[in-house]
Amino acid sequence: AARGRRLRAHTSDEAGPGPMADRFRRDVDGACIMRRSYEDRGLQAKALVAVPSARLLEQAGMAHVSLPLAPGVGDPAARDALVKELMRWFKEDFFTWVNTIPCEGCGKETQGVGTTAPLDDERRYNANTVELYECKDPLCGAWSRFPRYNEPGKLLETRRGRCGEWANCFALIARAFGFEVRLIRDWTDHVWVEIWSEHLDRWVSADACEGPGAFDTPHMYESGWGKKLNYIVAVGLEHVVDVTRRYTKDFAGKVAPNRRLAPESHINEAIGVCHRVQEVHALNIGWTDNQGILKTRERLIIEQLSFLDVSSAELQPAEQSGRISGSAEWRRLRGEDGSQEQ
Repeated sequence: AARGRRLRAHTSDEAGPGPMADRFRRDVDGACIMRRSYEDRGLQAKALVAVPSARLLEQAGMAHVSLPLAPGVGDPAARDALVKELMRWFKEDFFTWVNTIPCEGCGKETQGVGTTAPLDDERRYNANTVELYECKDPLCGAWSRFPRYNEPGKLLETRRGRCGEWANCFALIARAFGFEVRLIRDWTDHVWVEIWSEHLDRWVSADACEGPGAFDTPHMYESGWGKKLNYIVAVGLEHVVDVTRRYTKDFAGKVAPNRRLAPESHINEAIGVCHRVQEVHALNIGWTDNQGILKTRERLIIEQLSFLDVSSAELQPAEQSGRISGSAEWRRLRGEDGSQEQ
């Protein structure tokens, strides 16, 4: 089909049977919708305004380059350096991790007391839930709301959250800079980003929550944090793919026993349906064309072949340390501080 021709997108109901497979598919659907939002030119422009672009470009040795970056523009190694500078700035200067929020009444410490439904204005920015906090000062006792926004443009304003907000906002900024971006959804409760490295000619992990040291450190979650991984799905502009094998050194022994949501055939079918929808959507909107689709399919084949020898890769120092984002107690309770037996 020629570029621009209206193609039929498979409906989500074509996924494999079973409530858990359906829930899995809905979660992937949500990530696909989120990924599409990063192509919004208005949001990209808003993101570029928020970033000290000139300073970061100079620090990466790309002062002569204009944004957004086009493919092949600039030294490939310098492009990776720019991603790291973005990660450093995002963590150190721009976004804030939320353990608890300060009291909206007096600014003092609060404690969580549960969740509630979002108000209409909060729903406008895709907040599906709102956390409630009560001031610890008995003389105040005010309650404060923390909407968990899923709209990346709003996150450019609030500049706070946990891994979902961090990944969502960072992905938009990286896309605004011109990088190819994937949103990564981990079913053991984490979200991060992958970016296409022209220097390495492959996708690399970029977890803004952990800063520039978490660039291309895929085994950090299993070997450093101590996560018991099961499903990790990457959502790109025109594709969806299971990338779990990139993030483990022992899929058969450590990960396969944890994949119990549904039969593998149902999981694969759900991912396949979402992939076809994402591909057709990108073609219909004009974000890609048939040549782009063929290039993506070739990349996906090469990527899957690369997973065959990940067990032989030596761990980097950054992949052997526990998590640094979040409070020490929160990390300990989640078993991600690196103190757990591997």
